[in-house]
This record gives sequence, structure tokens and C-alpha cells, in this order.
Amino acid sequence: MDYESMFEKPKDLTDAIPFPFYWKGWKPQSSPVRKVPSYSVNNRKEEPVLSPRSKEKKMSFSRVFDPYQVFEVEHRPCLILTVKVVRGKNITHGWYDYVDTPDPYIILNVKTSPEGRRRTETKDNEVNPVWNEEFTFLIDDRETNKLQMILMEANYGNLDQVIGEVYFDLGELPIKTRITKIFSFNEKSEVEFEFETHFDENPTLRYSLCLCDEEKEFIEHRTEKVMKTMKELLGDKAPETREETPRIAVIGSGGGFRAMVGMSGVLKALADSKILDCVTFLGGLSGSSWYISTLYSHPDWPKMNPGAMQEELKNNIDSSLLWLLTPLSIKRYIDRILVKRQNGQPVSFTDIFGHLVGETLVKDRLHTKLTDLQDKIEGGAAPLPLMTCVNVKSDRSARSFHEWVEFNPFEIGMPKYGTFMKTELFGSKFFMGKLCTEYEEQPLHFLQGIWGSAFCILFKRLLDDNKKLDPVEMIRQEMVKQIEQSREDESSDSSDESDETEVEEKPRGSRQFTFDVPQTNGSDQNVPAPKRQASKRRTKQKGYWNSFLSNILENKRFEVLNTRAGRAGVVHNFMRGLSLTKTFPLSPFTPDTANKDTANKDTTLI
Repeated sequence: MDYESMFEKPKDLTDAIPFPFYWKGWKPQSSPVRKVPSYSVNNRKEEPVLSPRSKEKKMSFSRVFDPYQVFEVEHRPCLILTVKVVRGKNITHGWYDYVDTPDPYIILNVKTSPEGRRRTETKDNEVNPVWNEEFTFLIDDRETNKLQMILMEANYGNLDQVIGEVYFDLGELPIKTRITKIFSFNEKSEVEFEFETHFDENPTLRYSLCLCDEEKEFIEHRTEKVMKTMKELLGDKAPETREETPRIAVIGSGGGFRAMVGMSGVLKALADSKILDCVTFLGGLSGSSWYISTLYSHPDWPKMNPGAMQEELKNNIDSSLLWLLTPLSIKRYIDRILVKRQNGQPVSFTDIFGHLVGETLVKDRLHTKLTDLQDKIEGGAAPLPLMTCVNVKSDRSARSFHEWVEFNPFEIGMPKYGTFMKTELFGSKFFMGKLCTEYEEQPLHFLQGIWGSAFCILFKRLLDDNKKLDPVEMIRQEMVKQIEQSREDESSDSSDESDETEVEEKPRGSRQFTFDVPQTNGSDQNVPAPKRQASKRRTKQKGYWNSFLSNILENKRFEVLNTRAGRAGVVHNFMRGLSLTKTFPLSPFTPDTANKDTANKDTTLI
């Protein structure tokens, strides 16, 4: 194709776009130039300054063209409010001043803003305090925002007293103009404030349907390696150019330990045949994601063959899992979770399950994080690992509502809305695309707990069984159960949803959970009577701790294992405050209707 002739005198910019053959005849409705809309604040038209990511620029027609850049993914920016508490004058608390000189401090509260409550430091024995402290609030200019300013008197024993409070309507503030106001408290005390507002010009989230720059760079390097390997395998039939080189993906199914074991065998076979070197993406969910993340966290990967980890994997899941439930282990899990809670992050039972998965699979690599896997794929050395989970609602079934969330070492996000963030920011608090509070990156084992709930169901089975089954026997029984289920319902998928449905169909008041599992050679029926009786005595002696856990986890007030809300992981909602009503006509990810509830919640279930 003669591309030079395409750019001689194009009637429209879109006439020059080299679309793939299957998009022939389609053109975007408008010129593909990125724009930021104007907004009206208090009947005043405001046009935010374009951010570096949003500045108008024509698309580059480089050798590698990304067709998804024709879609505009725009979200309304948040309004950033800066409040500076300057100084106070004649601070008094009436006749209390004869007893104690005021020790004033200021509390600022914006109820419509995340992290909306702030306070200054206390100025001891000071009637004319000087603070000069500055605070930042993120607000939505479409809401009615009011700032509550409380002048406080500090006392011993947390017996602080209110001197006075004032409310200020933030809608009166002009944009990009710093103003000074003096407010009077109790008709005598005065405090000087400075205010300034401006629209966010640099959102933390990335709004796009394109791949991130890091992933594009990875594909460049990986394509070179794939092309080289295919020439070794196919000879003259191999692709001769980068454009002819296919992008191959291997995707693993869900299904807990059985999916993990199956994925292990598949990757070993692919590696032995050198087909794995032709793969660009390696995706999985639930059990297969456990294997992928465990493999990529191994210190010798990708130099080693996946088969070298099979013995380690076998030893990890072959031993009894009851050692994970000792009082000392549970205390260690809870201590770590309490630290997370004290830092202001939501916690759920998935935090404990994540520790159980980590102690079982990664063991001495519990400190590993998902971003650490970037080193494993540097220069395209290995396929890009892609893990998934779904965002769900506690009051709706997963079949009727679910939104896919993608995880990789570079980014985490929801393609449905074209919104992504850096992997290390997952779990941090956002508002309208702006980072509010950054927390430490979540460990890999926590994400493993999110990616699959099969471990949760296996854990519950351990508590419910009166006999001691080893994990291998449980996997065998699960496989038998799945075969029988597939015969009854050929449309069932390979995810964990079948197990979850069986759990959730029990009445809310039910405290007992059983599986209809065929008897096997490992059951008590084939054990002589004396040994069976001795086993029962040992079970009674060791069953106190299991009964204690069962009573807690299956309490009628909070059925942790019997509900999706109990099993789901909870994180801060990074989509909070965003406008989710825009759809993309050719995007395969976006349905006709968007989920408006997702933008209004502080936390989300995944």
C-alpha cells in the first residue's frame, strides 16, 4: 500500500487512518483529536487548562498503529480546594480564660469530600495564634459543598470544648483566584483563612482504551523474541516481519487447586516444545492465576523450566492445610490485618484467605508484590502475566452483574470504563480520578486471595469434615464432582461460580454446609474398627480449635463463608466520583448501559 499518496491531500484526517481490514468503511464521528470539555461553575464558563495527558494533539501514524486511540475517554475533573489557616486574633472562651489561657486549634470539615476532616496543630496558651497551615480537599463542583470551620479549645483528658463554628458555601469561590476571608467565632474570636480552587489538570488515573506505554514497549521486545523462536520452529513458513508475527495468548481456567495443577502441566508441555517462547500473553483466573503468580514470583523464573517447580508445588499442596489454622498462625494473620485496618484501609475475610494462599504457595516469598514481576518480563523475557477478577454487588448475583478487572505488573483497571491505574496504587483512595490517600502496595498473596474464592470453599470444607482429608484427595473429589455436574449441565463454566452458588443457596440461618461427595478408598469405611475408633478419639481431641473457628465463621449474625460479601475482597473504590455514562460504539468491553452505582460507593467488592 502506498501510504505517501494517502497523506497528499486528505479531505479529512480520518481518511488517512490505516484501519485494519475488518474496520473498512468505518470512520469516527469526529476528528480524532483529544479534547477537554468546558464546564459551568456558578453560571460562569470555565475551561480547565489541558493536562499533559489531555493536550490537543493529532495521532501519530507510526509503524505500530493503535486503533483504540480514536476513542476519547473523558471524565469530569475534580475541583481542588486549598484552604490555608493563617492566624487567629483575640481567641477567647469567655470566663474560662480566667482559669486557663486558650489552647486553640481549628477543625476543617467538608462532608462531600473524601478525607474531608482535617485539623491544625494546637497552639498552647496563645490568644493570637499563627498557624500558616495549608490543607487540600478534592470536591465535585456539581455538588453543594460547604466548609465547616470549628474553633476548638484543647483540654486534658480529651475533654476539648467548642468555642464556635462557622459554615462557608464553597460555591461562592472564584476559580484560580486566591481570596482572603476573616470569620468571627462567638462574636469575639476571629480567624483568617485563604481559599483557592482550580480544576485538576493531572489526573492520577489513565483514561484510555489503549495499552499503557510500558505494555506497548513490552510487546515490541516480546515480538522480536517470538519472531526469532518461530523461525527456529517453522523455518521457511515462519513470519518474516514483525507485522506478520502473531500475538499468541494462553489462558487458564478457574477451578482452585485442580486448575492450578492443570496449568502447571500445560506450561511444562509448552515450555518443553518451545511453544511457550512464542506466547505473548499468559492469562488466568482463580486457580490458574495462583499458578501463574507463584511461578513468576519464583527467583529462578524465567531462566528455569516450569517443570522444575512442580515438585515444590506438589509438596506445598500435598501436606495437610490444618497447620495454617493453629492459634499462632491465626494470631499472625490478624496482627497484620489490624495494622492494615489502623492505616485506614478496609479489611475482609479475603485478607485471611490471602494469607492462607500465600502460606501454602509462595511461603518464604510473602513479601513479593505484583510490581516485582516487572523484572521477570523485562526485555520481553517471558509472557506478560494477566490475572482477572470481577467487581460484584453484595445484593445481586454474579451472573446478573459483574465487571471485569484486569491485573498485570504495569497496570490495574476496568476496560469497561477505559480507566486504569498504576499497579502499586491498587487499594489506595481515589476521588474523581485523583489520588487522595496512597497506601503501601498490596502484597501478592492478598491479590491471590482476590483472584479466586476456591481456597475459601476448600477452607470451609476443612472445617466441616469430621475426617482428615489431604488436599490431593480433596482435589480428586472435586474433579469427580465436576464431572458429574458437567453431565447434568453442559453449559456450566469452569470458574468457581458453581461452588459459590452451592454455598449461597443455603438458607441464611443455616450453620451446616456439606458436599455430596462419593465415598473413596480414603474414607473411614475401609478402615478397621479399632483404628477408626482411635481416629475418632484423636479427632475429638483436636477438634476444639476447628469448632471454635466454625462457630465464628458461620455465626448467624455474620456468615463469612456462606455469602459473597463475606468471601469477596474489599478495597477503596478507585472509580468513586467518576462519570460512568459514556459508552464507546466499537469497544468490545462497554455495554449499552453503565453502572452508575459504582461511582457513588467508597468501597467495592471484588
